[in-house]
Amino acid sequence: MARRRSVEQANRRRGVLDRVVVALLIVLALSGAMSLLPGTGQATVARTACQVTSLGLSSCSSLFPETVPSQLGPPRCRLLAEFDQVIPEVRDTSVTSAAGVPVVISTARDGDATLRLPGSDAPPPDMLAGQPRESWEPTPGVIVPTAAGWALPGGQGGEAVIAAIDAGHRRWLQDRSALALLSALLDGGGYRVPPPTLYTSRIDLTQSPFLSPAEPAPPAGVGGLTLAIQPGTPAVMQFNTATGTSRVTARLRGGTDEQPLAGAVQVTRDPAGQVTRIVIATGSADRLLPGKPVGQADAWATVVSVPVKTAAERDLANAWLGAPSGFAVDLAPLLGHRPAADANRREQWLVRGAAAFSLGLAGPGAAPTTERLVRELSGNERREDPAVRLLQAEQIRPDPTSGRRQATADTSCL
Repeated sequence: MARRRSVEQANRRRGVLDRVVVALLIVLALSGAMSLLPGTGQATVARTACQVTSLGLSSCSSLFPETVPSQLGPPRCRLLAEFDQVIPEVRDTSVTSAAGVPVVISTARDGDATLRLPGSDAPPPDMLAGQPRESWEPTPGVIVPTAAGWALPGGQGGEAVIAAIDAGHRRWLQDRSALALLSALLDGGGYRVPPPTLYTSRIDLTQSPFLSPAEPAPPAGVGGLTLAIQPGTPAVMQFNTATGTSRVTARLRGGTDEQPLAGAVQVTRDPAGQVTRIVIATGSADRLLPGKPVGQADAWATVVSVPVKTAAERDLANAWLGAPSGFAVDLAPLLGHRPAADANRREQWLVRGAAAFSLGLAGPGAAPTTERLVRELSGNERREDPAVRLLQAEQIRPDPTSGRRQATADTSCL
């Protein structure tokens, strides 16, 4: 009898042990299956399991914040739709990760986005001088480079970056807890923040192979519309490691004492280093196009976009950007003040292929408008400012005949 009782107890213990082993195997199998899911899927499953096991009594918040970006509507007119191809309009969405890190996602109209972590005040390094890029800690356990961001093609990938930030902070907390050894054994990793894909650097143009600073006093040109890069002017370079493309933006100054001009030039290059586009932007107190304005604007934003498509155009662009006398641009033929000179191949090319936009603005003065244009070119994105009202919108289309260019107004933009 006693022997049968001991056999029953042993069978009972074996049955309990088998159930524990089976339960552990099920947990391990589910964990393995969870690891195959993307981060958002893991968060959804974990949240559902939490609600089921707690009978809905527990607060089962998702580890991932809502990162659905604000969508931009269609441009309100054809001119702004074409201007969007020169400087894309974006809308910012601000979210906060579970670790308390603020994140800003800037989404363009085509769906592409950029993710940045605001808060680092370190200036971008001087690339040509060999300055190292500094790092900063947005939250304990997470170290990222300064002056950098993440390009999100199609708006995808932002949640993975935020999840890695939170996981890195969580691992930092675990390493300092009483369960540090257990967390080290059970944590499967996945807490390393992916490297940024957008890096911003400073460039000394006196040592730059991208642009040449001009002589101290460039010629005024027709109507004083010449702009040039002055010696000692710093430039900003944005490099995309995913696409291999780069954009260099430098400040321009010129005009006359009576009508000073200021702005910026942006040069875009492909992965092979070939120039693909040149954009010149300037802010002014007066309208730069021929003729009289329809209304009275507080400032005018004038932007000229020059695509570079053929080998001959690249040769002209390289000679222009690297001229021994420095980079300078005479806006007179580009804005329709005079036709392109017959003997000037560069003017002929610019008038045939360049598109110009002139926007009359109410609210800011010439200096704030110029600074806004420089920021927009440096970041290659623009934002609507509720304090700025559009009063007049005009466009000059490319002219295949290289003749005098004509501006057309688009009243549907107002």
